[in-house]
Amino acid sequence: MASVSYRIAGEVGVRPRDLSMGRQRLLIVEDEAEIVALIELTANAAGFETRAVGSVAEIGGAIRAFKPTALLIDLTIVGGAGVEVMRSLADARATVPMVIMSGSGASEHAEDDARRVNLNPVGRLDKPFRRAELRAALERLLAAGAQPPA
Repeated sequence: MASVSYRIAGEVGVRPRDLSMGRQRLLIVEDEAEIVALIELTANAAGFETRAVGSVAEIGGAIRAFKPTALLIDLTIVGGAGVEVMRSLADARATVPMVIMSGSGASEHAEDDARRVNLNPVGRLDKPFRRAELRAALERLLAAGAQPPA
């Protein structure tokens, strides 16, 4: 999925950063197109380059090809639920900061589950969410020092 940069007139909160050392790359793991569009719009305005995948099968290849500095993952996507998503991330050695999303309440214990498989959760985002909550999640990713994988 191609990324497009947007400026949101009148928005306050997340501001684009000086990314002279390389643009932050956010991999969005989400299978609902409307949610992906909202996340991309907001993340692009915050200074992230984005790429989205919508199934468990796509995660490993996207991590290797895109080399994200941060992840925003939905626990319930095509091809698997929370355990499969986390297993796929762990198999791809995804140690970058991540925010975990879920609309099913599954994210309640997901941060602990993610840490058990050596992932790096910095928060969760329960669906449905407000744009301000999404901006705050993006700020947590930036504050966690989103860096490209080695």
